[in-house]
Amino acid sequence: INAEYMGQLFLIRKIVLGRLGLDHSRRTPVDPRSMLVTLADRTDMRQPRNAKAIAAGLRKAFPTVNFTSHLGLPVRQQIELFNRADLVLGTHGANLGNIMWCRQGTTVVEYVPAKTGNLCYYQTAAKLDLHYRMVVIDQPIDTAFNLSLPEMERHVRDVLEGRTTCRDGQRWLNCENTTSYPW
Repeated sequence: INAEYMGQLFLIRKIVLGRLGLDHSRRTPVDPRSMLVTLADRTDMRQPRNAKAIAAGLRKAFPTVNFTSHLGLPVRQQIELFNRADLVLGTHGANLGNIMWCRQGTTVVEYVPAKTGNLCYYQTAAKLDLHYRMVVIDQPIDTAFNLSLPEMERHVRDVLEGRTTCRDGQRWLNCENTTSYPW
């Protein structure tokens, strides 16, 4: 991401969040009793085939966590939802552009096709001081795929328990060997 783009991103973010009275930084750790997971859903082939089953499974496994999709909400409510999110789950695509409204320290999990994905949302997340994780999908970008419920549960559990990265400086810390890469 070039410097001019990032300058524009930060300016738009500052203006919009300021006008809506929203904060760009997290002041407290994630509260397990009120954790918000924003589902950056899609309505096309990039949406996982089992997205509804994954959401239902996560709601069952974590009954105190609020899992909410941004689909169908007016723009202001989408901005507010992403700003309040503790964790964002979503497939690579424009739907993840809304991470620009997240507070610093929010965790983003992106489902990325191994052969055709790019790192634009990783770069945006890094510039905004968001914790980024990648779930690599072994399918082309517009091909139906399924997610693993246990893997998605692990991401939610990690955020609930305060584990948002596997890195401590240059050291890797107790990271499970999965298809997810927490950068």
